[in-house]
Amino acid sequence: MASDGKVRIGFIAPRFTTLLEPHLLSIMPDEVSLEIECIGVADDNPLVTDLYDLSETKGTYVERTAQAVKDRGWEGVNISGAPVELLNPGLLDELRQAIPVPVITAIRACRAALQALEVSRVLLITPFDDNFDGGISGLLKEGGIEATYPTSKPFTHFGVGWQMNKGEARVFIKNCFDQAGKVDAVYFQGPLSEHVAMLQQVEDEYGVPAISSLATWSWYLLSTLGKSYSLKGAGTLFAEWPKLKEA
Repeated sequence: MASDGKVRIGFIAPRFTTLLEPHLLSIMPDEVSLEIECIGVADDNPLVTDLYDLSETKGTYVERTAQAVKDRGWEGVNISGAPVELLNPGLLDELRQAIPVPVITAIRACRAALQALEVSRVLLITPFDDNFDGGISGLLKEGGIEATYPTSKPFTHFGVGWQMNKGEARVFIKNCFDQAGKVDAVYFQGPLSEHVAMLQQVEDEYGVPAISSLATWSWYLLSTLGKSYSLKGAGTLFAEWPKLKEA
């Protein structure tokens, strides 16, 4: 715990950005201190121009994350980015071997949240291609959760999907629900407009829990540290704070 009495947790991003901070801070309890660390795998390597270039970065992630935890005194740390997780098999296991505090990745945190919410079929919405969506679906299936996702999207590249405005995102989300059939929840993975702020609105409109990779990891880490809260405005997961079932 930090000298000010706050729980100190870290968020590892592959490249420098100021866009995430407002979304992340909006769902942090007052007693939690969040620090965002860019480990530079996409900044200091000019070859990283495509998501698939993030393969074979496991060693860099383990080394730089372990150093950040040591230097910053974090009590838990999240590794953001589904592509990094999917393209570097075994990443989480190696991180947990190297780091003495709780560690989680985006997909595994969301899978744990869906299990805690007792979801059996989920609508997966991402800005990624079919290969990444299929990979996420496979990891969810390992946890007993069936995922459905759109077979076509109104954009051809991750960067375009990332930059959809709120109105475009709402239309895309509606189309995804229209195609999905009955689902128990919706899972947003990766940047998609302002979906942390939209979680409660999506729940109110479609009547199912909505989780986001930009937020769910904090529920996971804080639960692992024995914390529990009731936070309004970010959906069922944060309001009800169900108990963690998967480590």
